[in-house]
Amino acid sequence: EKEEQIIEDSNVSIESMMGLHGLGLGTRRKPSEIKIPKCQLKPVRKKQSPKKQTSKTNKYIIFLILLLIFAFSIRLYFFFDYSTQTVWWDEAEHLVMAKHIVFDTPLTGWNPTREIIIPLIFAFFFKLFNSEIFIRFIQVLFSTGIVFLTYLVGKEIFNKTTGLIAAFLMSVFYLNLFFTLRFGLEIIAPFFALLTVYF
Repeated sequence: EKEEQIIEDSNVSIESMMGLHGLGLGTRRKPSEIKIPKCQLKPVRKKQSPKKQTSKTNKYIIFLILLLIFAFSIRLYFFFDYSTQTVWWDEAEHLVMAKHIVFDTPLTGWNPTREIIIPLIFAFFFKLFNSEIFIRFIQVLFSTGIVFLTYLVGKEIFNKTTGLIAAFLMSVFYLNLFFTLRFGLEIIAPFFALLTVYF
């Protein structure tokens, strides 16, 4: 009986030692071997001071103003160079309808399948100023407005930097420059499309 008890006690001590060894307590370890779990902490972003945010905002505003001046200057250059150029057939039809609405002139050459919105817009400015050159200048303003709206849409979808880059590319986009002085929907339509997207 004593022998059996000794064997049982030895089995218990072995099992307990094995348990302790499994927990890492049965053997001594070097400090370098002990692994301490690291807390996964998210880096805390430092909030910018109001002064830094204000200065950064002011920089974007200055860049935007300079960009709009640049875009307007290019369009104004083409306006003075090409304001007296001959009109295309499409432009002539728009002008025919616009003048018919305001001055009741004949509708010679007007195609009934054409959109009426462009002649209505031109008719409004004919009513105010009675000048084709002024309507070309209005196109310059619409074209510059496209550059500004491109910035606003880019800023809302992405960020201010992306908005500025997109606006710069639009300011020198050759199709936008080419159609700025044409009596068509190629400038007015993108302007109102971007306006719709933004609002």
